[in-house]
Amino acid sequence: MARYLLILAVVAATQAGDGSCQAGGDPARTQVCYVDTRGVRVESEGALVVDVITARCQVPPREHRLEGWLEYRSGIWGEWTRPRGPELLYGDPGPEGEPLRVELPCKAGYYRAAWRVTGRGPSLPDHPGGIPFDIQDGDFGSTPVDATECGG
Repeated sequence: MARYLLILAVVAATQAGDGSCQAGGDPARTQVCYVDTRGVRVESEGALVVDVITARCQVPPREHRLEGWLEYRSGIWGEWTRPRGPELLYGDPGPEGEPLRVELPCKAGYYRAAWRVTGRGPSLPDHPGGIPFDIQDGDFGSTPVDATECGG
């Protein structure tokens, strides 16, 4: 159930919406990171609802920060809430990625994972400090959890 989000860090700052995936058409300026989730699930004999968010970067960014969290709503039409602050992961996740586990105590309702990635892309001749990026997204389907899955 992994869902991939293509993050065009360098491109996002200069050409939002450009389908070429290249800043100015120059392949040397493309910074691509991927964020995926394993999918929301119940663990620990019904005690926790968890997901694992992983960022992978093929080109090392100068700075990288991944924030991840679970959102919850009690009913299908309820408002999404964020019952707990984000988990944080700093540094270049590399091409293999580094997992960030997010969890909440289990209770009946709907859950989804969300994340924010901020930082600076690699140094470029015309941007020696790297181009900053700030992208927030998530797995915006929802996973229902009923009371029996939570051990009750």
